[in-house]
Amino acid sequence: MRVLHEIVSEAVTGFRNLLFPGVCLSCGQPSVEGLELLCPFCKENSFDEANPFRTNTCPGVILPAILEYQFAMWRYDKGGSLQRLLHNIKYNGLGRLGFELGCLLGERLRNCPAVSGYLNSGMSMLLVPVPLHPRRKRMRGFNQAELIAMGISSVTGIPVADDTAVSRSRYTRTQTGFSLLARNSNMAGAFQLEDEQALAGKHLMLVDDVFTTGATTYALATCLREAAPEGMGVVTIAYAP
Repeated sequence: MRVLHEIVSEAVTGFRNLLFPGVCLSCGQPSVEGLELLCPFCKENSFDEANPFRTNTCPGVILPAILEYQFAMWRYDKGGSLQRLLHNIKYNGLGRLGFELGCLLGERLRNCPAVSGYLNSGMSMLLVPVPLHPRRKRMRGFNQAELIAMGISSVTGIPVADDTAVSRSRYTRTQTGFSLLARNSNMAGAFQLEDEQALAGKHLMLVDDVFTTGATTYALATCLREAAPEGMGVVTIAYAP
């Protein structure tokens, strides 16, 4: 029986390594103990910072009055490695990568003066992932923004809002290729507040994968304003100017 157990164990390990090889998804080099999907080098050096000056927004972003800051970790590289990574999270089932990037984003937030003050203020905070419409969530199997938020939470200790607090009430087309006017029109009325009490009086940190024109997060913030939060900001993995 022991020999059989060892054979089965080796077979399972081999199958797991076949599906999830212990290499970095960005550079192809072996990752740390085969557990991380991105190696330390790529996390620190492969992508351009979106806001190297650590101000309260990325360069060129003008926030509406209802938002206090907009933080993105990396600058989006259309057709590049970062785009492929984010595509793999959303469309190829690599939810684990979303959590891993969320952990890294949480670490970066603690080192950004424009955001760290909120983390250290002692105020009651909540991470609010941008909701997916139920139909799109069923197709993907998960909401990538929720996984990113869970990663942030594991590092910062900020709880993630229950997914019943706010919903995506209208199915919207993907924003890719839309003009700013079309993006705003596409997102108008897309969210619905479900539980004001869960959000009232708290500082809400809205979480998504990519910040482009801000149409999605601005629409969500407009909806959440009805809950009378203490304040709101936006954090994402990437910024696509």
